Amino acid sequence: FRYYYANARVKGVQNADDAKEFIKDDESLWLVLTFWRYYDPEGTIQKYFEENYKLIETKAFYDIELRHYKKS
Repeated sequence: FRYYYANARVKGVQNADDAKEFIKDDESLWLVLTFWRYYDPEGTIQKYFEENYKLIETKAFYDIELRHYKKS
């Protein structure tokens, strides 16, 4: 990934507060969800994005979901 996107900001987050801090100035982002039911069973990260960003595009693979959001 870093080979093609050396300047990309990529970070794993554990909860919605981590996500808010990391993306606070971003207008657009990709959220990568994998096995989220184990580390965020209440879906707090997804809820935050659904309430504060507009979903533009989704892609789904086996146990991986990509969501492209833009700031509302």
